[in-house]
Amino acid sequence: MRRKILFAVMALLTMATGKIWAQGGTTTNGSTAYVVLCEDNSLHFLCSSETLAKDGTLSENGPKISEVWSGEAVTNTGMIRPNWKSKNSEVTKVVFEPSFANAEVKSCFYWFYNFTITAVTGLENLKTSSETSMQGMFAGCGSLTSLDLSNFDTSKVSDMSSMFANSALTSLDLSNFDTQNVKSMGSMFESCKSLTSLNLSDRFNTLNVSDMAMMFAYCNNLTSLDLSSFDTSNVESMFSMFYECSSLTTLDLSSFDTSKVTDMSYMFQDCSSLTTLNLSKFNMSSVTNNPNMFYKCTSLSLLDLSNVTEDVSKIIGKLPVKSNSVINVKTNAEVPETKKNIVVNGTCENFEINASNITTLSLPYSFTANKVTFKRSFAAGKAHTVYLPFAISSVTADYKLYEYSTYDSANGIVKFSEVNTTTVPNTPYLLVPNTEVTAITVENATVSATTSETAEEEGFNGVYEKRTFTQEEADEKIYYGWADGEFRRAGAGAYVSPCRAYLKLPAENGVGETPARLSVKLGDGTTGIGTAKSDADGGTEAPVYNLQGQRVSGSYRGVVIKNGKKVIVK
Repeated sequence: MRRKILFAVMALLTMATGKIWAQGGTTTNGSTAYVVLCEDNSLHFLCSSETLAKDGTLSENGPKISEVWSGEAVTNTGMIRPNWKSKNSEVTKVVFEPSFANAEVKSCFYWFYNFTITAVTGLENLKTSSETSMQGMFAGCGSLTSLDLSNFDTSKVSDMSSMFANSALTSLDLSNFDTQNVKSMGSMFESCKSLTSLNLSDRFNTLNVSDMAMMFAYCNNLTSLDLSSFDTSNVESMFSMFYECSSLTTLDLSSFDTSKVTDMSYMFQDCSSLTTLNLSKFNMSSVTNNPNMFYKCTSLSLLDLSNVTEDVSKIIGKLPVKSNSVINVKTNAEVPETKKNIVVNGTCENFEINASNITTLSLPYSFTANKVTFKRSFAAGKAHTVYLPFAISSVTADYKLYEYSTYDSANGIVKFSEVNTTTVPNTPYLLVPNTEVTAITVENATVSATTSETAEEEGFNGVYEKRTFTQEEADEKIYYGWADGEFRRAGAGAYVSPCRAYLKLPAENGVGETPARLSVKLGDGTTGIGTAKSDADGGTEAPVYNLQGQRVSGSYRGVVIKNGKKVIVK
């Protein structure tokens, strides 16, 4: 009866004064924790020993208070969304006042879910040392682009699932996070579509985490992730962990222990920019669900599954085992029947490179191949640059090979000598077919690693990754690409495709400005005029060369060579 009378008196006082009376709440100095919504759409967190009233002011000359929440409803919301959730579309700013440092907060469960806030200030006044849940704390903050979490004490937090999901954050530095007690990180960064930078340092302890499902899903502006410090020995679900990370080009999972993981389905689906993926330490013995694990990984050229003993054909799912891709597996792994581009314990039965649709050829290790096929069209009688990770023989009726010899700066002629044996892997050459060639095939070959390319130097340089020349390089006037039977000086934006080569002249050649085009001398007697002639269209539009083999304009006067004949132009 006494309690009922007390509540009745408090209710009457509230109606009469408009004041909200303190209702307790854990603080360090006996004050009461408050969350106050002001008429300027700012939400303030503070502690006060005085009673706060609606329609009052937050401070002298400050905004008027329109809504108040206090006590346990602030410091310990448990697994229930806070009462201020109904104001999510009104609040534009969140302020943690200095006095809120006295509040002992137990849970931040979905505190700002789907809020329209653009800024959060004073986060150093939010003491999180007693918190156990940060689930969904900033989820859905579609206008919030930055957060300073450098003072967060997360040592007791067990749940960080969906903490930043669907937010507009562009960068996050969680290098100070102590996550030793966190068990769930599922969807932690899911759909952070504006996130371009994410710092997860060695303090990001994942030893007790069991759930990483969709952790980075739809982070489609994130280009690199270094998770080498992750301890995943207790993780059970990696379902869609990197789903549709379509801009991701670098992903370091070298420390991953997957011995307890049961679900890897859709784990890398739509990682369409990822070219290499090293899963050599993956243990998939507990995995029961892995469909479409690599579905639409259209750029993946190297997949290392060398520790996997399960049926690789099921693990690969709909990943196309295509030209230029390499899948590395153990001897006792079950592989697709085609066996194309699958390296089993260091040996590949059929390795194929298709140079017509390649942007990068990445082979970080060497292996042997029973058969190697290099697909590329070589027109008869025309010279082509080639740069291959395997040796080919020049003793053939199909083509001749030439290696770079020297550059005659006085006459603008690049000299090549004929190769009469086999080529050296990772060395550029000129190849001149006698007949049309659509593929080069060799058997019992060693395919060399392509990651150890030598530094660029003067002379002939091969590339395994598309090489685009900058404006600064174009201004140097010493870089030449191969086109139409001659070396042409590279302009800004000009490029060399993988498995091809370009020329770099000495910076100081002693003869003034380098020519726009260079002729080529092949062997002892063949000059680049013959090679260039084979590229000519014929008739009056055929290219014209001087006696040194340099291509000249139509206004040139004197003895020239046109369509393979000497002509005097007056």
